[in-house]
Amino acid sequence: MDRISKIEHLRSARNTLLPYGRWTRLCDGADTLHDREYDPLWQRMDGGPAGPVTPAGDCLMRHVEYFYTDGNTIPEQVAAGLAVLKAWGLPVPEFFRK
Repeated sequence: MDRISKIEHLRSARNTLLPYGRWTRLCDGADTLHDREYDPLWQRMDGGPAGPVTPAGDCLMRHVEYFYTDGNTIPEQVAAGLAVLKAWGLPVPEFFRK
């Protein structure tokens, strides 16, 4: 695999496997991590343990933060996403294990 293909493969994995940002559901206060496509990945209540996302129906979300920007390099973006998973006590996706 050439260098550009490796970068694109890493970018694709980053987009779907790692958290890009966090929002709070206004109906119940759950913190929810979302990926680069804004699909929810994990959630937790009141700083408790993280778990699978439960459906929220028509619940409104308030965006709280992004963990990286396009100004960061892809390795920096991956490192930021992995740091969030660690802080939430979540496993590292197989793709990123060495």
